[in-house]
Amino acid sequence: MNMNAIAIGLLRGDEGKGKIVDYLAKDYDIVVRFQGGPNAGHTIYRGTEKIVLHQIPSAILDQKICVIGHGCIIDVDKLYEEIVMLIDTCSLTEDYFRRYLKISKGCHVITETHVEKDKLREDSGKGNGSTKAGISFCYSDKYLREGIRICDYVNEHPVYELIENILIDDTYYFNYEAKDKKILFEGAQGVFSDIDNPLYPNVSSSHVSVGGAMIGSGISFNAMRDAKVVGIVKAYMSSVGVGKFLTEFNEQDFITPKGVHTYKADSLREVGQEYGATTGRPRMVGFLDLPMIKYACDTIGVTELCITRLDTLSNWLHVEDVEYFPVCVGYKFENTDQIVDEISWYNIDRYQPVYKMFPKWHSYVHDEKLDNFISYIEKFIGVKVKYISIGKNQEDIIEIV
Repeated sequence: MNMNAIAIGLLRGDEGKGKIVDYLAKDYDIVVRFQGGPNAGHTIYRGTEKIVLHQIPSAILDQKICVIGHGCIIDVDKLYEEIVMLIDTCSLTEDYFRRYLKISKGCHVITETHVEKDKLREDSGKGNGSTKAGISFCYSDKYLREGIRICDYVNEHPVYELIENILIDDTYYFNYEAKDKKILFEGAQGVFSDIDNPLYPNVSSSHVSVGGAMIGSGISFNAMRDAKVVGIVKAYMSSVGVGKFLTEFNEQDFITPKGVHTYKADSLREVGQEYGATTGRPRMVGFLDLPMIKYACDTIGVTELCITRLDTLSNWLHVEDVEYFPVCVGYKFENTDQIVDEISWYNIDRYQPVYKMFPKWHSYVHDEKLDNFISYIEKFIGVKVKYISIGKNQEDIIEIV
């Protein structure tokens, strides 16, 4: 029996999903983006060439059918620019896109009015740190039933002649034509950015979690019932936008087995180039939060974990000249000594993180310190770590047997 899968970020986005989807795509026939819009920034590499995708699924270079599902919203100007960029950068042709790119007729279109409203709200200081791409206002019009869909889009536009030949009927395609195909669903943002996440209103405007794959693609429940759920996390945390996360820091002192060390966020941001792929804004950074990951895994049913940016963490510790790094393993409730590993995410201001120090590793193969770190995560979360990423390219992804 073919097994579908979903690759989804477990935190607030920025987990490195694009590269992982690009890697996993070799085992699938179809790759589907099911939510979000050009506010996503999924980065993949071909050698030293950096390619940032915003709306097109991250497997577009893998000669796989790539679908933009009706849960997505589209900025046609940016879509056209993205296609032209790929044609110029990767020597693709329009026929290539006609063969491999599919766009749902039900995708809603981001208009200039949506973008202007978004900019005005953010510039007024009343926004939620959006990318000013018109996302929330487009989704608002969709749910007010005042939106414009791709199938309604008849304006003269350079991209229209191309996309009019590749539109599909989602429900028919997924439930019938694709019933014997293996489908990989690509999430944008992260679980804690889902519109119904407790961190609302500092979230995105769409259904990021597993249920969003069905909502935003038209695939049936039966086709998703036995799907793998690959949860993706960084070895540390980062986020663009507004809203607190508990392990965020600027400079923070910790007692390590070799003395007190002041960890600096600026150096981590520079080593990891933690700037938004879409906006260029500096990201907030923080230490890995295992209870947060466990909450995400438990709520969406993760079956496999992927840890990215282990190389960045290692390189940062080298720059910091320190042998240990902190990881959040629990929380203190308010100002008490009561330590818990589960909290109410609707009231995170009432908790403070509790940290455990881990030694850094010096090799990614048969290194006891790295093996122990991974084993600790698996035991804490209750999910096996299947993949680790130690660099930018596909060959830097290691599968753990």
